[in-house]
Amino acid sequence: MNREEQVKTLDGIIQQGIELFKIKLCEKVVSPKPEVPLDKKILYHEFADILRSIGKMYECSSEYHFELMMYDNLSTNEKVRTSFKNEVRVDFAITYTFGETLVSAVLAFKFFKKEHGQESVNRYTAYRNLYYLEKCREHGVDLCYFLLLTDDPHYVNEKAYSIEAEDFDMRDGHTYKAGTVLKFKREQPWGPDFSLKEDYRFDWETLREIFWFRYTS
Repeated sequence: MNREEQVKTLDGIIQQGIELFKIKLCEKVVSPKPEVPLDKKILYHEFADILRSIGKMYECSSEYHFELMMYDNLSTNEKVRTSFKNEVRVDFAITYTFGETLVSAVLAFKFFKKEHGQESVNRYTAYRNLYYLEKCREHGVDLCYFLLLTDDPHYVNEKAYSIEAEDFDMRDGHTYKAGTVLKFKREQPWGPDFSLKEDYRFDWETLREIFWFRYTS
């Protein structure tokens, strides 16, 4: 298996995991009990279990090794090292090794729950995650993914956003243009201004009561 095939295999593992997670979410078999409401912890661990199960199936011999690390800090991890100055935390760091060759992926996973509010801050956070994923690609990570779930239509089809966070538009069909400066417009902004290097289009899916956005790079 050459390196290109290895990257395709890892992408296939993760894409399979995402699709299976989507099916389980649609069929409402993610929560341990029907009366237990969904939260990020439940979703997060269910998705991790799915990825690990599929990844282990691709350990065809002792030369193959699949590893998933949760809440990993890329700037200090020896297997998925980056050289940028600021620390970047991702929800999942994944490696797939064949012999001496290692390929890597990172995945940002977010669940914005309506009852928790903080919509403006969450939209900033979503864009900031895309910024971090771009940094990961620049510094050698082979594959980057962003999986965003919410039960709040605010993110998907709100008629208008407040002026202070209008730059962080992620409504269905919206396209962000590369290089556009993103700014939190208040005296004490939530974080620094920044821009992204790629175009992004927000196309949402609806899975029963959950809205779902996926990005792959």
